[in-house]
Amino acid sequence: MTTSELQKAIEDAFSEVRFPQSHFPESISLRQANLLDDWDEDPAHHREARRQDHTSDWQDVPDDDLAKYALTYFAYGDDFGTKYYLPAFMGYSLRHWGEPNVLSALLFHFGEEKNQLCLLLSDKQRSAVEAFLRHTIEYCRNRWEVDRAERIHRKYWQEFRDWTL
Repeated sequence: MTTSELQKAIEDAFSEVRFPQSHFPESISLRQANLLDDWDEDPAHHREARRQDHTSDWQDVPDDDLAKYALTYFAYGDDFGTKYYLPAFMGYSLRHWGEPNVLSALLFHFGEEKNQLCLLLSDKQRSAVEAFLRHTIEYCRNRWEVDRAERIHRKYWQEFRDWTL
């Protein structure tokens, strides 16, 4: 699968995903995760952070925000919010191949023990994640990330290969 085909598969699989507004305060935005990393639990700060974040279409989340908040988001984000940001982070990784922070954060998150996120994804979305991991294994030049992607793929995601893509 080419990079453009994978980008299209991700867009198709996650096209109807919206930020889970109804789960507030459980669903965490990018800037809210950063506040949690700073031990800031002030409700006013969290409302302002949420207001500043893009929470409409995941395709509109700015690349600068994705790069800046990837590490803290995957440490503090919740599964419902992660389902929203996941395609944006995968798309960022494909557009900025070779920049390690976002890809490393994604690989770390994908490698967690069968997390709730896997249960929240549709078959088509799980297949898109699986295809993203295969793409990383095939095209990434960072040996550590390739090794990690291979282990994660084998242990958790290969069962979703080509289910619906």
